[in-house]
Amino acid sequence: MKRITIMILLAFFTYLNINASSLEVDSTLTRIDNLLERTANRQGVPGISVAITGYAPETIFSSYGVTRRGEEILVDEETFFGLGSLSKAFSALSILYLDRNEEFDFKIEDPIQKHLPWLNFYHQDADFKMEELTIANFIYHTSGLVNAVHSLQLPPSEGLDAAQRIIESLNDSRLEFRPGTKYDYASSNYIILGLVIQNVTGLSFEEFTTTRILQPLNLNNTFMFQSEAETVGVMASAHKPIWFASRPFNPPTFRAHTPTGFIISNASDMMNWLKLNLNPDSAPAPFDELIERALEANLTVDAWQGYHYAAGWLVGVETSTIRHQGESPGFASEVVMLPDSGIGVVVLMNSIAGDTANLIANILLILDGQEVDTISIGNIDFILFDMVFSIISILAILVSIILIFLIIRKILKIKRRAAIDKKLKMKNYVNLLLAALFFMSFLILATLFPSFFGVGTWEIVNIWMSYSVFMGFVLIIITCFIWVVLALLGVILDNPKIKV
Repeated sequence: MKRITIMILLAFFTYLNINASSLEVDSTLTRIDNLLERTANRQGVPGISVAITGYAPETIFSSYGVTRRGEEILVDEETFFGLGSLSKAFSALSILYLDRNEEFDFKIEDPIQKHLPWLNFYHQDADFKMEELTIANFIYHTSGLVNAVHSLQLPPSEGLDAAQRIIESLNDSRLEFRPGTKYDYASSNYIILGLVIQNVTGLSFEEFTTTRILQPLNLNNTFMFQSEAETVGVMASAHKPIWFASRPFNPPTFRAHTPTGFIISNASDMMNWLKLNLNPDSAPAPFDELIERALEANLTVDAWQGYHYAAGWLVGVETSTIRHQGESPGFASEVVMLPDSGIGVVVLMNSIAGDTANLIANILLILDGQEVDTISIGNIDFILFDMVFSIISILAILVSIILIFLIIRKILKIKRRAAIDKKLKMKNYVNLLLAALFFMSFLILATLFPSFFGVGTWEIVNIWMSYSVFMGFVLIIITCFIWVVLALLGVILDNPKIKV
């Protein structure tokens, strides 16, 4: 009887503990739901999908908003998003798979020219040789390629030969630093790795990564193409700041960029991916070893902002934090893993204006039982450019209307044969000179503006940034031209030698 009583009491207290734990998880989930709503409203993000593992027995999913602004389809953990640079972890794992598999004549220590013999770069050091540039340099961003010079200007591309054509455009470029001497993140590194995979295996990067990496790991909701995702579920629309709000747009295809930033997945599948990385032993062979190797930091160069780069991951120097952010046209994403506690968080947003780092930081505070910090206004670079140039566009339109009104008034004076001041006024010539100067200055600035950001063309600017930037320049130039016309009329009509 005594034993039965003890068992009943133990069962009762176990029930209380489970129930209390359940209430705590529910309370945490409520706070996270509220945080997502506040973040989306503050940052103007249409939809957010979040998954958390390691805090509760089961994965926590939380979502807020819609897949496309103006429509009613709600975001959930099955909604597909562009992963941006979270794609690099899958691409790097493909490279490590090749390195381990004797089926392929491939090692990450191989010189890049072994697999792309036509590829050539040069460096300012006279003794530099291409043999120094290895596959490993591209994995760990120590190749000498940098985003501002070698990545941002690369255009959209389609077709199986897309990577070949894009990388050929970089051929004979100058490396910004000697390979292996420092870390500098460049998306072009992984475009090159994608082409290497294609040349080594005889399969497209997409086919190889799907059949040899994703399918064996049961990541069946991670896709290489948007069309594939749309056949099995709902794809969130891309958004970016346009006229003071995140609005939907249709970015072009970047086929060559798939290995570096255009893989598609959802929060549910990404959480399965995080669980494998938090516990590599749970992965089937040989991925248990490969995932563990992928998380090993490259210590051959100095850390960057407290992190070393691993194979598609950033690994904290002083903490065990593993993370990576992602951006692609219209999408923002981030993953954070805390191996010591087993916690992993993935955030997916369908607007490039979203601040994923701020959201994850606040989620981690909630998980730690603390109050959330300030919610940021979003990705300030994208939001600020839209705000500034939207205001400029409005002002340019208003000024243009005023200038056109003044031109019409001058023309009406001619028709009415109104009295005109025949005294030659120097201010008219100064006005014309200023108008012409402003017109030429903004015309030159508009031409050079893409180069300031390393993108090269307005086509790339309009893909990544708000259309209001281009519109702002166009309207300023039109306004200045109207000013030139008005000033020229002033000079002509106020000239005493001109009969009217």
